Amino acid sequence: MLILFILRNGWLLKFMEDSIGICWLITWRLPGVLRLTAESLSAATGWDYSPDELLAVGERIMHLERAFNVRHGLKPEDDYNVPPRLIEAPPDGPAAGVSIAPYLRGMINEYYRLMGWDERTGKPFRGILRNFGLNDVAKDLWD
Repeated sequence: MLILFILRNGWLLKFMEDSIGICWLITWRLPGVLRLTAESLSAATGWDYSPDELLAVGERIMHLERAFNVRHGLKPEDDYNVPPRLIEAPPDGPAAGVSIAPYLRGMINEYYRLMGWDERTGKPFRGILRNFGLNDVAKDLWD
């Protein structure tokens, strides 16, 4: 569960940074990057941003992107169908002979639950979309 939490927050940070034009490769694993970004953006705009608000921006973008993709045909099966080289067992090293293939579907379903997405359809739930002010998106996706 911890790894999914870390993965989720990493993605939220990436979505937020993409939206304001920061290169993710420069900031990846930089200590205090969220705080520094909030301070920099606040200084540049004159608005007071907190790190939590910036993560919320990233999460809103992530749910909106997911809704867009689902609306245009993305299904959970597309998430399960990954290139074999990403899930096959490595031939050597500490994980030699161990594949994540048997666990992939469960990992993806757990990620969906963590994000507030329906496991059957892949859609962000109405409540999640509404929490981020995406009421029209919720209506379009679910009604």
